[in-house]
Amino acid sequence: NVLGYTAEVDTNFLKKYPDDGYVAGDYAGMTGIERTYEKVLMGERGIEYWKRDNKNRLTDKMEGGKYDTIAVAGQNLHTSIDVELQQLGEKLMQNKLGSIVAIDPSTGGILAMISAPTYKPQYLTGNERRKHFSELFLDPARPLLNRTVSASYAPGSTFKTLQALVGLHEGVIDTKFSVSCSGAFYGCGSGRPMKCLDYGTFDMMHAITLSDNTYFATVMQKVINNPKYPNIDSSLAVWNRYMHAFGLGKKLGVDVPSEKAGMIPTPAYYNKTYGQGKWNYCTFRSVSIGQGEVTTTPIQVANEMAYIANKGWYITPHVVDSIEGGDKFGILEQYRQRHNAIDIPDSIFEVVHEGMQAVIDKGTGAGARVPGIAVCGKTGTVENYFRGVKQPNHSFFCAFAPRDNPKIAIMCVVENSGRFGGTYAAPIVGLMIEKFLKDSIVDKGRLANLERLSNLNLIPPRVYAEMRTQDSIRHSKDSAYLISKGYIKMIKDTIGLEDDEMNKEEYEKLKKEKDNKKNDKAVIINTEAILPSEKKRPSAPDTTTTN
Repeated sequence: NVLGYTAEVDTNFLKKYPDDGYVAGDYAGMTGIERTYEKVLMGERGIEYWKRDNKNRLTDKMEGGKYDTIAVAGQNLHTSIDVELQQLGEKLMQNKLGSIVAIDPSTGGILAMISAPTYKPQYLTGNERRKHFSELFLDPARPLLNRTVSASYAPGSTFKTLQALVGLHEGVIDTKFSVSCSGAFYGCGSGRPMKCLDYGTFDMMHAITLSDNTYFATVMQKVINNPKYPNIDSSLAVWNRYMHAFGLGKKLGVDVPSEKAGMIPTPAYYNKTYGQGKWNYCTFRSVSIGQGEVTTTPIQVANEMAYIANKGWYITPHVVDSIEGGDKFGILEQYRQRHNAIDIPDSIFEVVHEGMQAVIDKGTGAGARVPGIAVCGKTGTVENYFRGVKQPNHSFFCAFAPRDNPKIAIMCVVENSGRFGGTYAAPIVGLMIEKFLKDSIVDKGRLANLERLSNLNLIPPRVYAEMRTQDSIRHSKDSAYLISKGYIKMIKDTIGLEDDEMNKEEYEKLKKEKDNKKNDKAVIINTEAILPSEKKRPSAPDTTTTN
């Protein structure tokens, strides 16, 4: 998914890019960095001008070749991907749905980018494409979907670190501010509690360490009800600007296509949904703990870790580090600039760092411990629905290391694990950090854990059931017909193709010939049998617990 694939251009491609120098028979990048850097990789076509006689025979060059141009080879790309780290991540994510993204905080260079399950790029080139394409895009595990940039999840408790930054910088709390939890957050009335895992009184550091829901629900309530703002529209708009400064609710601009923006709710959103003046903090209190309307992509969460590690700035994540022969098109300039829209003092970040290190040393992220390295991290457990039906929770973990002079910011999501973030995602992150910072994993116990995690199969049974159901059509010859009957949106979602790139003439022809082309034993499945419903899922229950 990172590299993408190339394919022969068709008539629709030539119509869409008439001035880019392509002719029938040419190949072009369709996804991944093959698509983003197509201009760099394709080079320039050489042209010769010849004279012809009255019998249309070539005679000699126009004015001795004066107007000829020499072909220029495409340029090589140098990426920031650490090959061994990438290979380890792919091994750890075998037989799982999810992703890992690792970033160098100081440069924004992407060190590893794993989307699971994946596919072999050669399956989508030449004759192999015809053989494997329908199998891949009909696969309910969606291997063509680059989950690192295109999948959106509620961030869960990984979001709490940002609430801490906002609360401290807005001055509605200080580092000594404490909240008592007697089992739930009752700030919106006794009839609408939000459960917490631990009883007791928590200050900032301990609230981060133990992931206390009540603390962060109270902090966001203070931010939204801050009397210095005239109304809730104003205070939520301020909160929204913080989230944008952290890189959320917008496309970061990574050099991998099909990036999604995620969702950070705005006053306009709630006014449209509930009506002007008909909503308040209690309407969206679950946002405070990373549930409800807020969604993020894995690349955004990894970048959030880079932002916190750098104490207030980030560089847009990118795969390509340099272009051999120079950046003629000025593509890389955007990946050299720091983004620091809000000036938050280092002292505030230190408090958050302290709590995040305690998550590893004393709290829910113990699985990410790396001997001899100070790791700062945060667990998250994310509620998961499929067509409105509750499914096993997603496991989240994000971190950076070492605490001083950080070299890696990383996040991992394991879908449908049914466990807390510290159970599967945290150990995976710990092994990735150890591999990157120590270059190898030698401890026998940790190597055994690596093998255990690699061999663990967490793909949900419903995916296998759908695979069996679709077996009769996945290898059928009428895949284009199936696309025309309902899979166009799926292709657009998974490999970034636009609707107008579809060969509609071919579809129409196939539809007319469907009686001859179609396999009588094939079962045409409605798109909804593969894609989750786009209808708004039920709001998270008031008794949501995250860690």
